[in-house]
Amino acid sequence: MASANKRGCRCGGSETSPGGQEAAGLPRGYCGLCVMCSKPGHSRHHPGAVRFTGAWCDFHYRVLAVIHPLAPVGTFLWLAVIASVIFVARHLVQ
Repeated sequence: MASANKRGCRCGGSETSPGGQEAAGLPRGYCGLCVMCSKPGHSRHHPGAVRFTGAWCDFHYRVLAVIHPLAPVGTFLWLAVIASVIFVARHLVQ
């Protein structure tokens, strides 16, 4: 259960009854299929400020946490991109 809590996994069922998810075709220790690549993943809240709970593999969850504009890291990334575009456009116009 400790590994599920570190991930923010919402299921908890695969840790308390390890054989419970195998009937659904999931390997032991996973609770869902990734919505991006259909690999085994974990059901958890969207990493950004979005009211959505889905299942993602660890790789796609980290990618989403970085590139989504409403995620904490993604907000700063997108602000930097927008500021760079404005800076370049302003100097090209002059």
